[in-house]
Amino acid sequence: MEAKYSKVELLALVKKHNKTSEHKIQNVDKMKKHELYDVCVIHSLVHTDEKGNKIMNLNNISKQILMQNVEIYFLKKKEQVPREVLNMKKKDLIDYITLNNIVYYTSEMIEDEIKQIEKENEKEKEEEYYKNIIIYNIIRYDNIDIKQINKSKEYVERNNLNTKLDNYQEYAKMLNDIYISFETFCKSTGTEYEKDELKTFPKILTKIRNVIE
Repeated sequence: MEAKYSKVELLALVKKHNKTSEHKIQNVDKMKKHELYDVCVIHSLVHTDEKGNKIMNLNNISKQILMQNVEIYFLKKKEQVPREVLNMKKKDLIDYITLNNIVYYTSEMIEDEIKQIEKENEKEKEEEYYKNIIIYNIIRYDNIDIKQINKSKEYVERNNLNTKLDNYQEYAKMLNDIYISFETFCKSTGTEYEKDELKTFPKILTKIRNVIE
């Protein structure tokens, strides 16, 4: 791919990038052709079939952009960037990136990663939403056999469950408080009762009626 471009063309692409970008590529006039090409690949200034994660001359990249790649690396691990890494000088940061095989992301790769992360986050939110619907229906109506649940969304839609999560947290807290009060009463009075593996309003109301009637 490098042979498709002359050094003059590559240099022109880099200089055009420097005019519009706040992240300037330094020392471009001193670069050799292959170094210019690597920089163009990194910043997606040329079309290439390469994935962009080959070994690059990271000395030509600003510390700010290097740190962005380190942040992506830790973000994917769901970890915070260590303070000592944040305080590294550029030379030490390059050594750290090399030793840890941290992928250098082109702008296209970053966009793809962001889209993928957003997609995964949406999927997690959806899954949490349908799980909450199932829990809500369990505690209010005790109408679910959890052994029959395979995929939450499909189960909710197939069984036409109540999807209105109004006061969901308040219902859950009230149910927990009622169970605590009931268990305290039974211990104080010596009343025997079976503990419920799944706590629901129908179950505890039945227990209360059995005690007071």
